[in-house]
Amino acid sequence: MHKIVVAAWAALALLSLPAAAVNKCTAPDGSVAFQDAPCAGKGEAVVVRPASGSGGLAPGGVSEAQRINAAIDRSAAARRVVELDALLIPRATQALQRHQLRCTQQRAELERSQYAYRQNLYGKTHAAQMASEMVQLTLDCEREEKALLRTLRTLEQERSAAAGAAN
Repeated sequence: MHKIVVAAWAALALLSLPAAAVNKCTAPDGSVAFQDAPCAGKGEAVVVRPASGSGGLAPGGVSEAQRINAAIDRSAAARRVVELDALLIPRATQALQRHQLRCTQQRAELERSQYAYRQNLYGKTHAAQMASEMVQLTLDCEREEKALLRTLRTLEQERSAAAGAAN
């Protein structure tokens, strides 16, 4: 009789193991997150049956919600890599190249104007003014080029980090 009671309790305990409840929560901005706790706002419970002996954890001791969120994070990082490669880094590179070309053209135009004015007395005074404008243009171009290079380097660093997170 004692063996039957113990067997019945063991069977009842095995049958009463709850399935892991993972909650799919939707934020007001439309983003979706999976978590073990109930959703604060809009959401639905997703029943996940653990593999026997896992105790509700995915391989490696990670909950199903954590595994799903990690997969979402990897996917988002992979999408960001594509966006950086296809759109943002090429745009930043083109902006830098356009800026460098514009500065080169402006310097060349100032040099041509400076030379043309050197041919007469008025021109010598004007040439000094043009030299001052060239110095200011050079400083402005260098400052803008540094800012554009910083932007490009930041995007490239973000791309490297996102590529690492995507893997």
